[in-house]
Amino acid sequence: SFCRRRDLPHEASAYFPKSARAADLKDPSLNVMAGSLAQNAIRSYAHDDHVAVKMRLGDFLEKGGKVYADTSSVITGGDEASPLIVTLPKGQKVPVEIITTHNDKSNKSNKSRG
Repeated sequence: SFCRRRDLPHEASAYFPKSARAADLKDPSLNVMAGSLAQNAIRSYAHDDHVAVKMRLGDFLEKGGKVYADTSSVITGGDEASPLIVTLPKGQKVPVEIITTHNDKSNKSNKSRG
């Protein structure tokens, strides 16, 4: 699910996710933010019946998941946080850490699609 920029084939920055809208994907998806300021960008979501979680994108890719740039996101984080959409094949799990907005301890869990 990554497209390669031909002008920088040997640099990590040469790989960017393809763009997509969650509504256009056939598989269930999860909206995520990536980057050094991702946690700040999603902080407003962690309230009431919503939780914010932290996970490794590499775990999704290792389990056959796909990663897309989220073109329909209303949240932008500039250069330090990028909105993404991730998918995970049915029956696969990746470890997640619940991010708390207070001084509570974080919990470990598994996000599964099944």
